[in-house]
Amino acid sequence: MNISLLSVNKLIFHISLITFIAFFYVVAVGFNFPYPLVAGLFGILPFTILWMVYKILKDGEHSGKTFEKHFLSLSKVNVLALF
Repeated sequence: MNISLLSVNKLIFHISLITFIAFFYVVAVGFNFPYPLVAGLFGILPFTILWMVYKILKDGEHSGKTFEKHFLSLSKVNVLALF
């Protein structure tokens, strides 16, 4: 199995959990859930996002691509041809 695929599988739980919590927060606000629940989610959401970013940076693997090499390849795309 590819090493980068193992790295992604290791992080998928963290990404999925934080995405679910963020989605549940939006649903809770939209459907007027009780205020303590919405306020609690609002209070913990920034910390959970920071935790997810930390896990990705700590356990993730570098793709090998650099900004200097790959930025110019994106700028050569004809934007008008996309429409």
